[in-house]
Amino acid sequence: TMVTGMTLVQRLTPQGQLNEGMTLAVTALLGGIATGSATAGWLIDHTTPSTAYVTPVAAAALAFLLAFQRTLTRGIVVEAVK
Repeated sequence: TMVTGMTLVQRLTPQGQLNEGMTLAVTALLGGIATGSATAGWLIDHTTPSTAYVTPVAAAALAFLLAFQRTLTRGIVVEAVK
């Protein structure tokens, strides 16, 4: 996932701004990990165990759907098939 993500950042970022693009991608990744850990801790303390297990699955499904929709609107899937 990291290699794919960084490859996409490298391809989509203008050459003169590659350092900023990589920095932003890593910062977003670390921010997401921190937010997910904090949310998981709160869910475990305040809800049922099943809710704590279902929430990351639902978040992953939502992220997949948003990313897939974005690739369709940008035509990335079509370019990859060619």
